[in-house]
Amino acid sequence: MYNGFLPLRKNADFRNIYNKGKSLSTKNIVIYYSKSDSTGRVGFVVSKKIGKAIVRNRFKRMIREAFRTTNIPLEPNLDIIILARPRILDADYFSIRKDLVYLCKKIKKQVLLSEENNG
Repeated sequence: MYNGFLPLRKNADFRNIYNKGKSLSTKNIVIYYSKSDSTGRVGFVVSKKIGKAIVRNRFKRMIREAFRTTNIPLEPNLDIIILARPRILDADYFSIRKDLVYLCKKIKKQVLLSEENNG
């Protein structure tokens, strides 16, 4: 469990978020997010463009830990996918965490604005 979010596992759920969700990005990370009806879920994606399995798993662990340690309270009913870009190979943990904090703050702001506009 990551900050109250459950793991996102099904391929159909990933595709649904990619297709219907919104995205924000930095040079290292892209975040896709969408509202969900149930408890929020999070998925971490590091593609084969990044490197072999050892490298991919290392960056996935770094992203997972950076997300876990961000203390920004996000809406509990968001589905989130955190995708690593190839430039992440040049990044260290602290720059990844800085990018995640920045993107989480933007998500929080956009969700609040969309709720104000809808009702």
